[in-house]
Amino acid sequence: YIEEKRRVGVWGDDIEIHALSEMYDMPIQIYAYSNTPMRTFSESRKSSGKVIMLSYHRRSHYNSIVDLDVEPSKRIISDSLGTLEELAIAKCSYINNSNRIMSALEGGD
Repeated sequence: YIEEKRRVGVWGDDIEIHALSEMYDMPIQIYAYSNTPMRTFSESRKSSGKVIMLSYHRRSHYNSIVDLDVEPSKRIISDSLGTLEELAIAKCSYINNSNRIMSALEGGD
């Protein structure tokens, strides 16, 4: 699965959007042809009050929606890896390592 997703021209779908919502600990709203979201991933996640917004086009393509009134350094989505991504990756690694330790302590592999 991962090898396939790494290929050029292979795009993400609901599974990857849900994973991003979990990774960033933020809801992701999908918009298409309306200013009301047609779908929200991880709607119960409202810890920071921030929401990632994506537009959905032609039943196959997503684009990020960026608030141009927000200063670029304070936007959720940017064109470079930032602190938020580094923290999310570290959090995922920590959880993964913690799960392995707990499994070992409980007699798992």
